[in-house]
Amino acid sequence: MGGTEIGEAEFNMADFKFGEYKIVRLYLRKCAANISYDFNPEQTFIDLALKGTRSSGLVKQRTSAGKEKSSSS
Repeated sequence: MGGTEIGEAEFNMADFKFGEYKIVRLYLRKCAANISYDFNPEQTFIDLALKGTRSSGLVKQRTSAGKEKSSSS
């Protein structure tokens, strides 16, 4: 949408539990590109809920389909 980054947060996507939601609060730090918006990093955050789930073989299906497509061309 033509916007400018105002902040960034560090996020570890591997930090979750299978079948159980984990709430993670990410505090934003001001980006160098942000010259328009000032905010307090201690009061600016995003809450996320992560839950590990089974992929139901989707990765294997995609890999197999990709190999079949490559071998046929």
